[in-house]
Amino acid sequence: MINLTITHQLQRAAWFRAIAQGFIYPHAQHLIALQTSLAELQIPQCYPIKYQRLLKQSLHKTVQAWKNAHPSHLEGEYLHLFLTKASCPLHETAYGDGRSSLGRSTTLADISGFYTAFGFKITEDSPNLPDHLGTELEFYSLLLIKLAYAQQQHWGEPKRITQRALSTFLNEHLGCWTLAFIRTLREQTATPAWLSLGEVLDVLIRAECHLLKIQPMKLTSLIRNDEMQAEELICPHASQSKPKSVQNPIIQ
Repeated sequence: MINLTITHQLQRAAWFRAIAQGFIYPHAQHLIALQTSLAELQIPQCYPIKYQRLLKQSLHKTVQAWKNAHPSHLEGEYLHLFLTKASCPLHETAYGDGRSSLGRSTTLADISGFYTAFGFKITEDSPNLPDHLGTELEFYSLLLIKLAYAQQQHWGEPKRITQRALSTFLNEHLGCWTLAFIRTLREQTATPAWLSLGEVLDVLIRAECHLLKIQPMKLTSLIRNDEMQAEELICPHASQSKPKSVQNPIIQ
């Protein structure tokens, strides 16, 4: 396993946390917070030069796109893309072989198992299922924070457990379906804010896979007419901007 510094882990965590914020309901206050988060990101020097350059380019484009975006337009687009019509679902089980032998319930249970093992809790008032893109990105960010904490405390076994969890979660979940999501996003919208954010996500996932030396089996398409996604048609104004509750940074 690659031996990285605490700074590297925290820089990577900040990227995943910021992108997660980009896929919650875009009310006015949230837009300000997101722009601040994006502006504070630092390019992780642990990534190959190619990905550092691509991240820098895509980040600059994203910062400008979100600065120029109009909240009312983004709100309408969010409803169309991700909620009411869900032409671009934000859920892992909406893509690829989500109805394969594993099944949707098994996939959700597996993701929930990761969350439980590391003390990651979805707040009771959140409408998101465990396989929501923002939730998976937040969890990955949490793992990186826990890894940094384990390194700081010189905890050998917790560090190894967290490293394995990062690779496994990226290989079996987050790294599998984001390509299909980004392709669908590009097909369904011309809004620069969403397109640029998808571009950052694409580069970030590819950089992580290269860093951790894994090659996830990529899902390539959206499952059309997936009635199961209708469960998420809940008004997002009140709760989607709230972070998931995490009790402490220590590996449980």
